[in-house]
Amino acid sequence: MDRRRHYAINTLNERSNFLQSQDLFSLERGNQTPCSTYWLTQWHKYATSIIAYAPNLADAHGLEGFYQATLGNDATAIRAFLKAQSINPYAWSYAYNLGVIYYRQKDYTKALGFFKEAAATDMRLNIQSIMSSKICGDLMRKAKGLAFNMQQHVEESLAKNQLAIKATAYALQTGQAPLDVTLTLSLF
Repeated sequence: MDRRRHYAINTLNERSNFLQSQDLFSLERGNQTPCSTYWLTQWHKYATSIIAYAPNLADAHGLEGFYQATLGNDATAIRAFLKAQSINPYAWSYAYNLGVIYYRQKDYTKALGFFKEAAATDMRLNIQSIMSSKICGDLMRKAKGLAFNMQQHVEESLAKNQLAIKATAYALQTGQAPLDVTLTLSLF
């Protein structure tokens, strides 16, 4: 292994060793408490470091999209999620998160298309994708105090996507989003 590659891998591992993910999971679960800007920025730096070193790693683009969408930078988030989706079409969250962004922008036709695309994703391939991901592994390992249960995550993801499809269909029919539905982004 050449020295630069070894250094880059060690640097990413060191950076991931001190990162915390409970803030990111709180955001994903719709917690109204804002994520610590410091930790969100640290995850952003981690993702951009990985993108610089390995530009074809879908998870890094997905994490970047999550960061940008959380900050309201929709155009940048859309580009990041589309890039992630082009690299790994088996991860349902990229299509789902694109749907959330378009839903927030009140472009319900595009939103519904992405939600339906997410619903058509084979969850077995999605789980395989998550379990083989270094970034997702780091997120799960760093989730202090949060027991991560993959089966529960998949069930919650499917339920979240079904709610999104129903809310978007309602919005298309009535011209307005249902007041009692808040759609949140998904980490994976």
